[in-house]
Amino acid sequence: MKPIHQVINEWNAKVESSPFSQGLKASEAMELVRATRAPDTKLQAKYHKTAHFAKLKQTAIAIHGRCQVCHNVPLEMSTLTFHHVTYRNLFEEDVIRDGLLVCRRCHRRLHGKG
Repeated sequence: MKPIHQVINEWNAKVESSPFSQGLKASEAMELVRATRAPDTKLQAKYHKTAHFAKLKQTAIAIHGRCQVCHNVPLEMSTLTFHHVTYRNLFEEDVIRDGLLVCRRCHRRLHGKG
């Protein structure tokens, strides 16, 4: 088993060298991963602007094609988003295990705002 500092150093290097991270620092990504409750919204917004997140969302749309909560198919697929159930696998998310494809209304409800 690798020492924890080696695992963290390898992960930091991987995130910072990723063409998908687009300015998201490894320390910021680690903060998202460690979040036990809803992570900092500024970090979430920064992550949601990355090419990685765009690809993740497109993959989820290709697989599911509708909101996984209310099952509605929106007129515009761009209104769907990928809601993280966990950030533990950040930059290595599994579309099935780590989140849900949801419409805006259901996303607000998941965050207790609707």
